[in-house]
This record gives sequence, structure tokens and C-alpha cells, in this order.
Amino acid sequence: MTLSRRRFLFTALSLFGLKIGCMLGLISLPREAAAGKSASDPEQDRFQEAMELELRGAEAVESPAITLEVPGVAEDGAIVPIMLESRIAATDRLVLFVEKNPFPLIAAFEFADRAAPSVSLRIKMNESSAVVVLARARGKYYRTVQWVRVVRGGCG
Repeated sequence: MTLSRRRFLFTALSLFGLKIGCMLGLISLPREAAAGKSASDPEQDRFQEAMELELRGAEAVESPAITLEVPGVAEDGAIVPIMLESRIAATDRLVLFVEKNPFPLIAAFEFADRAAPSVSLRIKMNESSAVVVLARARGKYYRTVQWVRVVRGGCG
């Protein structure tokens, strides 16, 4: 794309005017931008909110007793196969999150007392992201995380 002289001058003068307006206090920037910080990431905020709603103030401990089988590279984000399993005694809930999806809470599964906490499913992933599994057993939370690289997104 070639930049015309008129477009260049318009952009340059607009930026100059913005700078002068900020210096004179006529235009104020958000505090994060003025302090040199980037604005918060809405996807990260949604992920944190979803995790907090599930944990309700509890801490999730990393556990090797939770199995998360997911491909390291997913060619098509519209069909990502996942298998979850917990070998923690008395697991009554498994919750699956994808950090960078528009809706990070993917699924929650409740298990009866003697049921085997194991699930196999296919999910959609918007982009490369961390996949997080929480397992609840006797009121405590355990977690495991795995990164998945998505070649072509599947959420839209």
C-alpha cells in the first residue's frame, strides 16, 4: 500500500496535535497508558474471573495425578481432542478451561461417589493457549496445565 502525500500530512499533523493536546492537559490518557503500562487484556481478565468463580478463594495445587492428554500442536482449532482423568481419590468434579478462548470455561463434569473421573471430548480453541484442568477432591482443588499450539483457530 502506498501512502499518499495528503494521507501522510494528515496523520503527522493529527499525531502532532494529539501530543500538544496531551502536553497542555486538554487531552488526558488513561492512567495505565500515561504510566507506560499496557491496558489489561480482556481475554486474560475473563480467564481470571472464570477461575476465581470456580475456586471461590481456594488455592489450586499442581498435581501429577491429573492426566491431560491433548495434542501439542492442533492443526484445526475447531476439533481439538482432549482426554481428562484424575487419579486423586474422591474426585467429584473436573473443570476444563482454555485461557485465550472468548469463553474460557469449556466444561465442568460432576462425578458420583464411585464413578471413575475420566472424560474424553473434542473442543474448539480460538488460538494457541494454555489448557487448564481443575480437579476437586474432598473440597480441595488440584490442577494441571498444558500448552497447545493452534495452527488455524476454530472459534469463529
